[in-house]
Amino acid sequence: MTWELLSETLRLEHYNTRLVVFGVAFLGATAGLVGSFLLLRKQSLLGDALSHATLPGIGIAFAVMAAMGLSGATSPASFSVPRSPGFSECSSSSPSVAPPV
Repeated sequence: MTWELLSETLRLEHYNTRLVVFGVAFLGATAGLVGSFLLLRKQSLLGDALSHATLPGIGIAFAVMAAMGLSGATSPASFSVPRSPGFSECSSSSPSVAPPV
């Protein structure tokens, strides 16, 4: 790893890095809020049940999207958003990868 790549990562210059960092921060904040609330109400095992119940749904949704020929990055919500006339989807199905060092 070069210093330049490390610097780009820490400055959140790449889209994938920003997406992961903000997603993890949002997940951490919401999980902490819900977990604290459930702990105070003495229902802490409810959080485990919810997380284990949602995992199959996420897996099934991903499998359905892949069976429809869409990438895993495409969300079902994107079908309901109106597109502007000049908008075109990116045809690349592979994630962007850092060049080899």
